[in-house]
Amino acid sequence: MDSFKTPLRRKLDSLECHFTWNLSGSKGQRVEGLREYLEEVRKGGGCPWEGHLYNLLGYIVYHITDSMGRHWHTSTG
Repeated sequence: MDSFKTPLRRKLDSLECHFTWNLSGSKGQRVEGLREYLEEVRKGGGCPWEGHLYNLLGYIVYHITDSMGRHWHTSTG
């Protein structure tokens, strides 16, 4: 299965940095992880850019559900 990975994906998998920590799992699990992180930020007294984080989460959720909807329509149509 590894031979089917793109060169970029192989490079990302080999990195050990914050933006590659949660590449595995479903999109729903990753969104749920973001939601939990934002809840921790809120409970911990927040931060000056908390609103921006929620806007980003909304943007991500919108695009994930939009891409899932397009995939569903093309696979069933």
